[in-house]
Amino acid sequence: MDRGRLSPGAEGEGWCSMNGVELKTQAFMLHEALRESHLLRARRALLEYALVHGTVTADHVRAAVKLPQGFNPKVFGPVPSPLARAGIIRRACYANSQRVERHAAPISVWELRDRNAALEWLERHPPPKEIFPEQLEIFPKNETAGGYRRHSED
Repeated sequence: MDRGRLSPGAEGEGWCSMNGVELKTQAFMLHEALRESHLLRARRALLEYALVHGTVTADHVRAAVKLPQGFNPKVFGPVPSPLARAGIIRRACYANSQRVERHAAPISVWELRDRNAALEWLERHPPPKEIFPEQLEIFPKNETAGGYRRHSED
């Protein structure tokens, strides 16, 4: 193995001017910002659907809020919890998921309990601004590292 090709070079040169800790910290900050943004979008989607239809499931939320590629859909797990604790929704029953990838697994059916509280919650929690990973540019596009091509979006 030619270790010379893996050398980062002089300060500010080579494949990256940030060290590993800085990269990890920035990636975690991006993940947390994206996670919070998607949780807020998902909670808003849940309430908006429930206000129209009376009940809602995770299937409805997943259809309304798209996740970036590579994001684990388990991020939606805590979506209903604060709304249920606030008495805005309640678990009415269980149903089988209609999403193919869930293989008819049982999911909660949430029922709107307090219409006014739902409307107030939506007013207090406006839609978040769009956050795109490329805005933070953790890894600059099309840069090479000692002859190795970086990951790029195709």
